[in-house]
Amino acid sequence: MWYSRFVEGELIDRTRAGASTQEMFLLAATDALKHTGDRFLFGAGVLYGRLPIYSDGVYTDEKIGAAHSLEECLPYVETQKFEPRFSVAMFHHTWVWATFYTQVAAMSALLQSRGHEWLLTHMSTPKDEHFNPQHPLIKNSHEHVNAMKNYVDHANSCQQVCMEWGIRPLDWQTYGRHGHHTMEGQQFFGKWIKRITDHRGIL
Repeated sequence: MWYSRFVEGELIDRTRAGASTQEMFLLAATDALKHTGDRFLFGAGVLYGRLPIYSDGVYTDEKIGAAHSLEECLPYVETQKFEPRFSVAMFHHTWVWATFYTQVAAMSALLQSRGHEWLLTHMSTPKDEHFNPQHPLIKNSHEHVNAMKNYVDHANSCQQVCMEWGIRPLDWQTYGRHGHHTMEGQQFFGKWIKRITDHRGIL
């Protein structure tokens, strides 16, 4: 995977195909609060059309309790997928990006407070993704997050980099540029990000 060159020591992989960004941030926050001085590597996937579902029983029917671990919660974490164009208000581009940037800002503050290193990249967002960085819901968080050397914006996403270098997704015939990244694409993207982190002097 793209992040293999950034791994030192034991890898705890929270990657799940189809996961939402909300799931990514919640699990990372749980780990960050439990540990200190670790390294967190985020590959933000599709921002639109995904919401997390937690399917354990409700109230007295809930199976997971204080004696259980985070790992035992994970089988109950799923994703509800929507077609964004049929749920425009729910996945309005301005709201999606405003939420994402505020989540990155909050996560950065938490990780730093616990002495963690971190890096966040985009996997599936092209650089021509539309939003207005001057919109009042976005402006402050956009400027704050994009000033972070640990954040690599979507102009350098895996999808964008592979597209520019002619590396097609595994399922190109079905999904076009929005398909799943090949091992070649993952490895190329990892080298691309390593050049960026070396230039910025991080990790």
